[in-house]
Amino acid sequence: MRIADVEEDIDHELVSREQIDAKIHEVAARVSDDYRGKDPLLVAVLKGAVNTLVEFSQAMSIPVQIDFMSLSSYGSGTVSSGEITVRQDLSADVRGRHIVIVEDIVDSGRTLAWLVEELKRRGAASVEVFALLSKPSRREVDVDVKYAAMRFRMSSWSALVSITTNATATSTRSRSSSRPFTKECKHEFPPGARFGQRE
Repeated sequence: MRIADVEEDIDHELVSREQIDAKIHEVAARVSDDYRGKDPLLVAVLKGAVNTLVEFSQAMSIPVQIDFMSLSSYGSGTVSSGEITVRQDLSADVRGRHIVIVEDIVDSGRTLAWLVEELKRRGAASVEVFALLSKPSRREVDVDVKYAAMRFRMSSWSALVSITTNATATSTRSRSSSRPFTKECKHEFPPGARFGQRE
Protein backbone atom coordinates (compact mmCIF):
# COMPACT_ATOMS: atom_id res chain seq x y z
CA MET A 1 0.00 0.00 0.00
CA ARG A 2 1.34 3.43 -0.98
CA ILE A 3 0.86 6.69 0.90
CA ALA A 4 -1.06 8.00 -2.13
CA ASP A 5 -3.67 5.29 -1.60
CA VAL A 6 -4.76 6.69 1.78
CA GLU A 7 -3.48 10.26 1.74
CA GLU A 8 -6.96 11.80 1.59
CA ASP A 9 -8.08 9.72 4.56
CA ILE A 10 -5.38 10.97 6.95
CA ASP A 11 -7.01 13.21 9.52
CA HIS A 12 -4.26 14.34 11.88
CA GLU A 13 -0.93 13.36 13.34
CA LEU A 14 -1.15 11.29 16.52
CA VAL A 15 2.53 10.98 17.40
CA SER A 16 5.41 13.00 15.96
CA ARG A 17 8.95 11.80 15.38
CA GLU A 18 10.08 14.11 18.18
CA GLN A 19 7.61 12.51 20.60
CA ILE A 20 8.77 9.03 19.60
CA ASP A 21 12.40 10.00 20.17
CA ALA A 22 11.53 11.41 23.59
CA LYS A 23 9.64 8.25 24.58
CA ILE A 24 12.48 5.99 23.44
CA HIS A 25 15.00 7.97 25.50
CA GLU A 26 12.66 8.00 28.51
CA VAL A 27 12.22 4.22 28.51
CA ALA A 28 15.88 3.60 27.64
CA ALA A 29 16.89 5.54 30.76
CA ARG A 30 14.60 3.36 32.87
CA VAL A 31 15.95 0.14 31.33
CA SER A 32 19.52 1.36 31.82
CA ASP A 33 18.85 1.85 35.52
CA ASP A 34 17.16 -1.56 35.84
CA TYR A 35 19.96 -3.45 34.08
CA ARG A 36 23.04 -1.61 35.29
CA GLY A 37 25.75 -4.17 36.03
CA LYS A 38 23.76 -7.04 34.45
CA ASP A 39 25.30 -7.06 30.94
CA PRO A 40 21.91 -7.16 29.15
CA LEU A 41 21.38 -8.77 25.76
CA LEU A 42 18.98 -6.91 23.47
CA VAL A 43 17.19 -9.22 21.03
CA ALA A 44 15.28 -8.03 17.96
CA VAL A 45 13.22 -10.05 15.52
CA LEU A 46 14.14 -9.34 11.91
CA LYS A 47 13.33 -7.25 10.05
CA GLY A 48 10.70 -4.98 11.55
CA ALA A 49 12.37 -4.16 14.85
CA VAL A 50 15.87 -3.39 13.52
CA ASN A 51 15.58 0.40 13.44
CA THR A 52 13.81 0.47 16.78
CA LEU A 53 16.64 -1.62 18.24
CA VAL A 54 19.25 0.79 16.86
CA GLU A 55 17.49 3.84 18.31
CA PHE A 56 16.83 2.13 21.64
CA SER A 57 20.36 0.77 22.10
CA GLN A 58 21.93 4.14 21.25
CA ALA A 59 19.69 5.83 23.82
CA MET A 60 20.80 3.51 26.63
CA SER A 61 23.52 4.69 29.01
CA ILE A 62 25.02 1.26 29.77
CA PRO A 63 26.95 -1.21 27.60
CA VAL A 64 24.67 -3.71 25.85
CA GLN A 65 25.05 -6.62 23.46
CA ILE A 66 22.62 -7.00 20.57
CA ASP A 67 21.52 -10.05 18.62
CA PHE A 68 18.87 -11.00 16.08
CA MET A 69 16.40 -13.73 15.23
CA SER A 70 14.24 -14.26 12.17
CA LEU A 71 10.89 -15.91 12.87
CA SER A 72 7.86 -16.81 10.79
CA SER A 73 4.36 -17.92 11.69
CA TYR A 74 2.88 -17.77 8.18
CA GLY A 75 4.78 -20.32 6.12
CA SER A 76 3.81 -19.96 2.46
CA GLY A 77 0.36 -18.54 3.13
CA THR A 78 -1.06 -15.25 4.39
CA VAL A 79 -2.90 -16.61 7.44
CA SER A 80 -0.90 -17.48 10.53
CA SER A 81 -0.58 -21.20 11.12
CA GLY A 82 0.18 -20.62 14.78
CA GLU A 83 3.41 -22.57 14.45
CA ILE A 84 6.62 -20.58 14.80
CA THR A 85 9.55 -21.33 12.52
CA VAL A 86 13.06 -20.08 13.33
CA ARG A 87 14.61 -18.92 10.08
CA GLN A 88 17.71 -17.38 11.65
CA ASP A 89 18.77 -18.10 15.22
CA LEU A 90 20.69 -16.05 17.74
CA SER A 91 24.47 -16.17 17.65
CA ALA A 92 24.78 -15.61 21.41
CA ASP A 93 24.28 -18.19 24.15
CA VAL A 94 21.41 -16.91 26.31
CA ARG A 95 22.04 -19.15 29.32
CA GLY A 96 22.29 -16.99 32.43
CA ARG A 97 21.76 -13.78 30.45
CA HIS A 98 19.33 -10.97 31.19
CA ILE A 99 17.43 -10.40 27.94
CA VAL A 100 15.32 -7.51 26.71
CA ILE A 101 13.34 -8.27 23.56
CA VAL A 102 13.00 -5.12 21.47
CA GLU A 103 9.84 -4.87 19.37
CA ASP A 104 8.48 -2.11 17.16
CA ILE A 105 4.80 -3.14 17.44
CA VAL A 106 3.10 -5.71 19.67
CA ASP A 107 -0.29 -6.69 18.30
CA SER A 108 -1.74 -10.17 18.92
CA GLY A 109 1.36 -11.13 20.89
CA ARG A 110 1.47 -14.70 19.59
CA THR A 111 5.00 -14.66 18.16
CA LEU A 112 6.30 -12.60 21.06
CA ALA A 113 4.81 -14.94 23.67
CA TRP A 114 6.46 -17.88 21.94
CA LEU A 115 9.82 -16.09 21.88
CA VAL A 116 9.66 -15.18 25.58
CA GLU A 117 9.02 -18.80 26.54
CA GLU A 118 11.67 -20.09 24.11
CA LEU A 119 14.36 -17.86 25.60
CA LYS A 120 13.38 -18.93 29.12
CA ARG A 121 13.54 -22.56 27.99
CA ARG A 122 17.09 -21.94 26.77
CA GLY A 123 18.09 -20.84 30.26
CA ALA A 124 17.91 -17.04 30.20
CA ALA A 125 18.13 -15.52 33.67
CA SER A 126 15.31 -13.11 32.83
CA VAL A 127 13.31 -12.04 29.78
CA GLU A 128 11.49 -8.71 29.49
CA VAL A 129 9.98 -6.81 26.54
CA PHE A 130 10.38 -3.28 25.22
CA ALA A 131 7.88 -2.18 22.57
CA LEU A 132 7.70 1.10 20.70
CA LEU A 133 3.96 0.62 20.15
CA SER A 134 1.77 -1.75 22.14
CA LYS A 135 -1.89 -2.45 21.35
CA PRO A 136 -3.36 -4.30 24.36
CA SER A 137 -6.85 -4.34 22.85
CA ARG A 138 -5.55 -6.52 20.01
CA ARG A 139 -3.88 -9.06 22.27
CA GLU A 140 -4.84 -12.69 21.66
CA VAL A 141 -2.41 -14.22 24.14
CA ASP A 142 -1.19 -12.99 27.50
CA VAL A 143 2.25 -11.43 27.15
CA ASP A 144 3.75 -8.87 29.50
CA VAL A 145 5.22 -5.78 27.82
CA LYS A 146 7.07 -4.31 30.78
CA TYR A 147 8.59 -1.41 28.88
CA ALA A 148 6.06 0.13 26.48
CA ALA A 149 6.91 3.51 24.97
CA MET A 150 3.34 4.04 23.75
CA ARG A 151 0.05 2.18 24.00
CA PHE A 152 -2.83 2.47 21.55
CA ARG A 153 -6.39 1.22 21.85
CA MET A 154 -8.45 0.89 18.68
CA SER A 155 -11.49 -0.88 17.26
CA SER A 156 -10.84 -4.17 15.52
CA TRP A 157 -11.53 -2.85 12.02
CA SER A 158 -9.96 0.57 12.10
CA ALA A 159 -6.30 1.18 11.36
CA LEU A 160 -3.62 3.56 12.45
CA VAL A 161 -1.49 4.41 9.47
CA SER A 162 2.26 4.63 9.92
CA ILE A 163 3.95 7.12 7.64
CA THR A 164 7.49 5.84 7.39
CA THR A 165 10.62 7.78 6.63
CA ASN A 166 10.75 6.44 3.08
CA ALA A 167 7.18 7.70 2.44
CA THR A 168 5.52 4.30 2.29
CA ALA A 169 2.35 3.72 4.27
CA THR A 170 1.33 0.60 6.11
CA SER A 171 -0.96 -0.03 9.01
CA THR A 172 0.57 -0.35 12.45
CA ARG A 173 0.21 -4.10 12.00
CA SER A 174 3.05 -3.85 9.50
CA ARG A 175 6.60 -4.79 10.36
CA SER A 176 7.91 -1.61 8.74
CA SER A 177 11.59 -1.36 7.86
CA SER A 178 11.59 2.26 9.03
CA ARG A 179 10.68 3.60 12.46
CA PRO A 180 7.33 5.36 11.95
CA PHE A 181 5.62 8.40 13.22
CA THR A 182 1.88 7.76 13.27
CA LYS A 183 -1.10 9.56 11.86
CA GLU A 184 -4.76 8.76 12.34
CA CYS A 185 -6.57 7.44 9.30
CA LYS A 186 -10.35 7.60 8.83
CA HIS A 187 -10.26 4.71 6.37
CA GLU A 188 -11.65 1.39 7.62
CA PHE A 189 -10.37 -1.90 6.30
CA PRO A 190 -12.54 -5.02 5.94
CA PRO A 191 -12.22 -7.86 8.44
CA GLY A 192 -9.34 -10.18 7.63
CA ALA A 193 -7.30 -7.49 5.86
CA ARG A 194 -3.58 -8.01 6.46
CA PHE A 195 -0.69 -5.65 5.94
CA GLY A 196 2.23 -7.28 7.77
CA GLN A 197 4.16 -10.52 7.58
CA ARG A 198 3.78 -11.63 11.17
CA GLU A 199 2.05 -10.75 14.40
